[in-house]
Amino acid sequence: MGWVSGARYCRALARRAEELGAVLRHRCWVSRVEVNSNEAVVYTTQGKVFGRLVAAARWTSFAASKSSGLDAAPNRRRRFALRQHYKIRPWTNFVEVYIDDKGEAVVTPVSDESVGITLFGKTE
Repeated sequence: MGWVSGARYCRALARRAEELGAVLRHRCWVSRVEVNSNEAVVYTTQGKVFGRLVAAARWTSFAASKSSGLDAAPNRRRRFALRQHYKIRPWTNFVEVYIDDKGEAVVTPVSDESVGITLFGKTE
């Protein structure tokens, strides 16, 4: 198993997504999102984007979250995460995700000799 940097991995994912028809917009602001039963329209500083599925990273624009209906009242339950790397040879090339009603665990091969384990949970 070979190790791939996070930046290189992201570039490869973006390239493949575009090959499959995804429209990617980097380093732009979202001012509004309109959704109907057939598609979404995302208004960005780089123009409109139309699609059946919208994914966003660093969703910090209040206008965008409000117009899309994602500005729900805060939940009193808080989430936490713990992350640790272990010097152990990965047993797979894939990221493993385990989920139950208490939280989730993600095991990621980091290099030929280590794995990262992240635990996510919620407070009661």
